[in-house]
Amino acid sequence: VSIANTLLHAPVTYMNWAVGMTPEGRPIESGFARMKEMNVEIFPNFDGGHNWHPMAFNPKNKLMYIPARITSFPYGFDSAWQFGKPSEYGSGAGWNLGGDINMNKPFRMDSSAPKEQQYGFLLAWDPANQKEVWRVKHDFHWNGGVVTTAGGLVFEGSGDGNLSAYDGDNGKLLWKVNVGTGVIAPPISYMVDGVQYISFQVGWGGSNAALWAKATPDIFAAHIYTFKLEGKAKMPVLIPIQRPTPLNFDYPGTTTEIARGGEIYLQYCMPCHGTIDKDYGVLPDLGYIQKVKFDIMDSIVLKGMLEPLGMPNFGNRLSSQDLDLIKKFIVSSSKKVHAK
Repeated sequence: VSIANTLLHAPVTYMNWAVGMTPEGRPIESGFARMKEMNVEIFPNFDGGHNWHPMAFNPKNKLMYIPARITSFPYGFDSAWQFGKPSEYGSGAGWNLGGDINMNKPFRMDSSAPKEQQYGFLLAWDPANQKEVWRVKHDFHWNGGVVTTAGGLVFEGSGDGNLSAYDGDNGKLLWKVNVGTGVIAPPISYMVDGVQYISFQVGWGGSNAALWAKATPDIFAAHIYTFKLEGKAKMPVLIPIQRPTPLNFDYPGTTTEIARGGEIYLQYCMPCHGTIDKDYGVLPDLGYIQKVKFDIMDSIVLKGMLEPLGMPNFGNRLSSQDLDLIKKFIVSSSKKVHAK
């Protein structure tokens, strides 16, 4: 960011991989981040301290409002890494980042890092003086964009399904309503016939965390909620949704087959479908798959049956034998997880 040709570069969240920036705007890497000899805990993680969620600037109080987060992730250096290497996370689906941890090397944790981590916050930032004015903590790290108004309000939706309004000068919560589903889009402010409206697009998604998990009990269909002062309409009643249930059928495999299926799943499936666990997000957790879909997985995975809905066709990358191993891994993993 530049004001009057002066580069502004103070970090808005905790960061340990760089210590500053050059006059040209290039990061100055820290010695802590060197990972050739050991694995390193890097702040922020791959989602960044701020991602695509729109921030806002209020020209009256000259503050920026930034949806930010404090997150970390272990990175390492594997000298044996190869492009498309089997057993690498996502390597069969285009993920070839070369940053996987090396289990044969020690881990270096950041003793200076905040004790509380992996959460989001709304930050009011003074860009001229490069300092924080206030912040509001969110329990989940993935939250919505913001809008600020001429009246000095700041509106934001959050991952836990809350639509909130804050005093832009001090962060005081002035209004909140829960809509049952996480929010990632920014609200908008507009005027019709002299009446100001605030609209929120409510819907969940936008990152791996949202694909695999959620911060609300359920994920409802996307809605648009519009508010005005002295509005009389009642909030709509959300129709209860049927939560998925764990798969309850058998598809036996040997220990070797299940292990190999796990490797293939890691390569091709995990970037979107995530781990086989008790949580679920926007995309199906395959540990909850219904038998009717399980039986047609060859058409879905190898023939592109659901390609119009966004599920890729892996027919040119996976064989029917590969898919059979994946299915054995899914069933075995789900039964282990849900037996606990």
